[in-house]
Amino acid sequence: MRGGLALALAASLAFPMQARSGPAGANLPAPPQQMFEAMLLYAEQGDFDKAGRVLKNMAPLLEEIKAAYGADLAGETSAALAEGDVWQAQTAVLKMVYYHMKLELAAALKARGRPSIVSVRVAYLDYLFLVPRLKRKDEKLAAEAERRFRAVHELVTSGRTASTAGDEARLHVREIERICLLALGTG
Repeated sequence: MRGGLALALAASLAFPMQARSGPAGANLPAPPQQMFEAMLLYAEQGDFDKAGRVLKNMAPLLEEIKAAYGADLAGETSAALAEGDVWQAQTAVLKMVYYHMKLELAAALKARGRPSIVSVRVAYLDYLFLVPRLKRKDEKLAAEAERRFRAVHELVTSGRTASTAGDEARLHVREIERICLLALGTG
């Protein structure tokens, strides 16, 4: 888990950007990736109370996810933290990461220009948290998700506005999401 977290932290330093392009991210005390990392590390250390405090600070983002996808991640994650099981708690946090990635990819498909590029890069930072578990399940699928992220990035940076480029990007995004569900054990 630490290798993926170190990679995500290095990528976030290499690509500094806004925490989120939407209003929920503006209300967070730190970028979501830093908060996810803190929760994962606290869970690994068995400090579920600290992880719970970080979770409370993520309420605006979790409300946005609930509105968009109907997923009660705050409740699920609170319950997982209360159980005191490291794997269960980290899986709940990774589910939050997955849904944040979905939000960003959806934003990338709707936006044009720089906001779209930023959303793809933020989604990729989220994806890096899922990589260690995904690679444990299937190295080839992890490589496929990487390839599809590159393709989406190329499509949004190309500036092409043709509907075929948009359709192609949506196809890649659906496959990225499907592949990443495997990291959560639900794919």
